[in-house]
Amino acid sequence: MQFNLISSTIPAMQSVAEAPEIAEQMSWVAKALDLLPYGEYLGNMPDRDLIIYEIIYPHLLNVLQGVETVGGALEAIEAEANGTFK
Repeated sequence: MQFNLISSTIPAMQSVAEAPEIAEQMSWVAKALDLLPYGEYLGNMPDRDLIIYEIIYPHLLNVLQGVETVGGALEAIEAEANGTFK
C-alpha cells in the first residue's frame, strides 16, 4: 500500500492510521485519532468535496442557525449525497 504523506488530512481507515509510515512522518495523527474516536471512512464517492462543502456544510449551518431541523437536515443530506452517485 502506498501513502500520500504530503496530505494533512486525518486518515479514517484504521489500517492507514496505524501504518508505520504514517507514524514516522505524520506523528500528530495518533493524537488526532485520540481526540476524534468516532471518525469513519466515508467510502468511495464521486466527488467528496461536493458532498462535504456543498451538501453537508450548508445543512449543518442551517441547523446551527435554527433554519432547519436536525432530522430535516439529515434526510436532505442523505438524499442529496445519494443523488451524486447517479
